[in-house]
This record gives sequence, C-alpha cells and structure tokens, in this order.
Amino acid sequence: MLAGRRVAVLTGAGISTDSGIPDYRGPDSPPSNPMTIRQFTSDPVFRQRYWARNQVGWRHMDDTLPNAGHRALAALERASVVTGVITQNVDLLHTKAGSRNVVNLHGTYTRCGGMLKPDIVYFGESVPKAIVAKAYSLIDQAEALLVAGSSLTVFSGYRFVRHAAALGIPIAIVNRGPTRGDDLATVKVDGGCSELLALLASELAGAPVPTPIR
Repeated sequence: MLAGRRVAVLTGAGISTDSGIPDYRGPDSPPSNPMTIRQFTSDPVFRQRYWARNQVGWRHMDDTLPNAGHRALAALERASVVTGVITQNVDLLHTKAGSRNVVNLHGTYTRCGGMLKPDIVYFGESVPKAIVAKAYSLIDQAEALLVAGSSLTVFSGYRFVRHAAALGIPIAIVNRGPTRGDDLATVKVDGGCSELLALLASELAGAPVPTPIR
C-alpha cells in the first residue's frame, strides 16, 4: 500500500515504549492520571508537584535513546519516502534519530515560556493553530498516512486520520491493541513499532523513490 507513495507519519507513545518510556493506554500500561492545564495554571501546589517529579523524569528523558522504529522513519525520510512526522510525543526521539521534518504536536520537554511551564500541550489545552495547520499541510501533500504507536484516543491525533480519510488517501496503522481509527484504516497491523517499522524500511528501500513535491 505504501510502496511508491509519499507517506506522512503520525506517531504516538507506542513508538517510544521500546526506548523505555511507558505509554498511557497500552495493554501493559500502569494507571495514570495526567495533570490538566487547569490544574497546572490555577494551583501552585500542582506546579510544585509537577516540577518535583520532573527533576527525576527530565534526566531519564534526556538520557533516552531512539529505537529501531525511530531510526527506520528517519531512514525513510532520507530516502524521500516519508515526507515528515507528526508526533504526539514530547520526548524528541524522532529528532535524536535524525528525522528533520518533525511537527511536535504537543511540544517538547526542552522549551519554556511565560510562567515556568514546559512548552507541552497539557490535557485540556489546545494545540496552537500554527502547529495544527502545519500538520494538516503535511497530510495534504502526502499520498498515504502511516500511524505508528497511537491508540488515537485523543482527538488531537485522531483528527489527522479523519482528514486523510476525507481526502481519500490510504491509511495504515501499526499499534499494539485497537485504535479509534481502525474503521478508517486501509491496513491495520497489531504489533510493536520497532520491529515492524524496521521491516517496513527494508521493504520500501527497494521500492521506486517518489518524486519530492516542490
């Protein structure tokens, strides 16, 4: 389905689990209660708790290395197969792996502004319009959409699958367990991202290289 096409990629937490970063909704995920933007901005106690945990979490995140799935997508971008990656993750692992055209939909752990708050989109907070527009543009220029490691439970990622479906471009989903977009997928593979994306990269390496959009 993807051979010979320009492919936009949407990734979620499932692509980073093999790097040691747990996801939110996978079958083996521990219970989680993520902090909302209202809690963070309205109560200094919540902010104090967040930054106390972040002192530990930051070091782990900074030391984490990309896995075979991240490296496969970077290789496919260098081969002009993948046109760019829209990621719901804040871990910067796509950039560490060498991907250049990355839309960090929910921000990253390395930028702050205003109130001492990470440049991360919290639960309950809207993604900046310019970021959303850039992500939609990436889909518009693609001939297929690959979703890797996202349950698509959160609308901020699911909307791009709906957009691709409205455009009539094929959608492939790789994820452990069901996703919200399964009924829109042309192909759904239930499995881990590292091994399947590495296999995909080796398969597509021999496919005709699509002409980049000017």
